[in-house]
Amino acid sequence: MQSEYSENQNSILLGIQLSHALDQDIVVNYQPAASETIDQLATFHFDYTLPTIQNTVIHAGNTKGSIRLQIIDDDISEIQEKIVIELTDTVANIGDNSKHTILISDNDEWGIMMTKTSDKPIIVENGEPENMSIVLNSRPESQVLLTFTSDALSLTFQPETITFSSDQWNIAQHVLISCPDDTAYRGNIDITVFVTPQSDDSMYNDKVQSTHFQLQENDLSPQPPHITCPDIPYNHKEIQLCWESGGGTGLYQYLIDDRLFLPKEGRCYTDFSGLPDGFHTFSIQEKNEYTDNWSGSAECRFEIDTGSPCSIPESPQAVDILNSHFTITYGYNDGYENESCWDSLKGSGVTAVELWVAAPGESVYTRFAADHDDQIDEYFEYTATTEGAYRFITRAFDRANNAEMRQLPLPSDEWESETIYSKDFSGYAILTVGAVTNQEGLESHTLSAKNIYRHLVNQHFGLLYDLSDPLDHIKYLNIEADEWSDPFELDLSQTTKLYKESLKNSITQWAFNKMTALPGPLYIILIDHGAP
Repeated sequence: MQSEYSENQNSILLGIQLSHALDQDIVVNYQPAASETIDQLATFHFDYTLPTIQNTVIHAGNTKGSIRLQIIDDDISEIQEKIVIELTDTVANIGDNSKHTILISDNDEWGIMMTKTSDKPIIVENGEPENMSIVLNSRPESQVLLTFTSDALSLTFQPETITFSSDQWNIAQHVLISCPDDTAYRGNIDITVFVTPQSDDSMYNDKVQSTHFQLQENDLSPQPPHITCPDIPYNHKEIQLCWESGGGTGLYQYLIDDRLFLPKEGRCYTDFSGLPDGFHTFSIQEKNEYTDNWSGSAECRFEIDTGSPCSIPESPQAVDILNSHFTITYGYNDGYENESCWDSLKGSGVTAVELWVAAPGESVYTRFAADHDDQIDEYFEYTATTEGAYRFITRAFDRANNAEMRQLPLPSDEWESETIYSKDFSGYAILTVGAVTNQEGLESHTLSAKNIYRHLVNQHFGLLYDLSDPLDHIKYLNIEADEWSDPFELDLSQTTKLYKESLKNSITQWAFNKMTALPGPLYIILIDHGAP
């Protein structure tokens, strides 16, 4: 037969039964079995006790008796044990059920009880140590050596080991856990403290237990790399961006716009040759040594502008002594590489426009003035002092220090705008050879007109001694076009109509525009207008 009890059951009563009552007292002897063939056999006097006299009496007329067995409730953590009680000599016959097995379940649990200062204790780097109290949960059968370690290599334990004996297993001992100061940043992390027991008691030996703390960092976290961005755009693609470590391992990863590059060492990056003109963002992160992640990003936004700016001046065609101080206006723009400058809406922006002047008698240009940044007002003022042709060019610069594509010194026979200055401006003239009957006298009238033309030039009507009249101050109309007359298409069937229309436009439009730009008298010279 078999029954089961807990170690804290204390007293157990086993019954003995006769098959029938007798007329005399029956003494039944019993004893604990001591056979080595019984597994997990409890130890007499250590795990249980029996009465000193190990028998029981069943009195005459009765059929029942009992055996009282006392369970010893100890503090030792043990496996389940067996107590086997067997009946021995008696005057009665012993039946088949002569043995009874009692299973004793241990009520002690092995273990190491660690008491911390709080449920979520914090160990501060270079701070006060954590005082952890330690006892065993059960009495060991031999001494237990506890060794303390941690997954945080920086922790220290004082002492590093403690020993519990079988007599002092429940007397608390203390371990001080601290984190010395260092310069490495690990962040606030959860750490585990391991307690490894060594003992001849198999219930404790090598059965590692653990507890948890939070390690609070007192060092500053590594910063992103320190990178210096250029103040002005690049006008080339031989770019080099360099930085300083933020306190990590010196392993960096880069991001150029949306392209991520594999990590590598080194504190400069130069491979920007494939980037087009425009704005770009360079981002860099540094690997952290202890937390095994990347720092925050340091960013540098920069611009590449390899295109040249453009500009163009505009000055009055002619001035006299009354308006020798005049204004030169200019337009400008900027563009990126491979773009038409004047059509572009991009570019780093024009920061300066220079005015270069070739005065009368000068063979090359000299720099006269410049507008910069917010002073770029799209005009210069100039005063002519020497009679003759003043020639002007402008030269623009952008934020990337690109200069307008113009090789200096520029010879004075190349220009973008020209102004003629003359103190004695005679005015404007319309010289016409009109219609005659059957073109009678046309040849002689044309000859007279050419002589008058020369006279007008000599009298400063054209401001330049050039029979080609480059400033268009003399309007010469001839019913029969020749090499000197102003060109207009002649339809022989409508010669008179075209001639009249040209003469009308010369007076109402050409002369009006000229006199508005540079005031002066208008002379209309008509040769042979007797016939329609």
